[in-house]
Amino acid sequence: MMSEHSPLSGLIYPLINFAILVAGLVYFLRKPLKDFVLDRHATLRDEIERVHAKLREAQKRYAEYSQRLSTMDAEVASLTQQIREEVESSRVRIVTEAKRAADQIVIDSKRTSESMIHEFRDQIRAELANQVILRTEVHLRSRITGEVREQMTKDFSKQVETSR
Repeated sequence: MMSEHSPLSGLIYPLINFAILVAGLVYFLRKPLKDFVLDRHATLRDEIERVHAKLREAQKRYAEYSQRLSTMDAEVASLTQQIREEVESSRVRIVTEAKRAADQIVIDSKRTSESMIHEFRDQIRAELANQVILRTEVHLRSRITGEVREQMTKDFSKQVETSR
């Protein structure tokens, strides 16, 4: 006995498959994405530490020069000005480099995420299309009788002969 299916019952299995696919993508891609973000974070942290070390070195040099200059009245003004300019130049350069690096990281992250989104969409579409084709094929195979197959074969043969 053939049971009747509502139009929604044909959508339930594809929706379940889609949900499984999305869950699988989230499960398998969460760690690589997390690792990527953590790696970026570590890189930035290391860069900031390096910048801090350079700043400490600059501050140390400034202290040494200041101590030397305290005994030399004639050169005090000149060397102090030179050191201030160096520190300001370093600060401006460091801030500029940090902003540039941060901007580049944001741009790279956006590009990567957009690329991944496009790939995921394409994969989901392809998988959905494959599932639709497979289900349609199964459905058609179960509905086509031997008599219909023979008629389709005859019609196809006629079309081939007329196209010559």
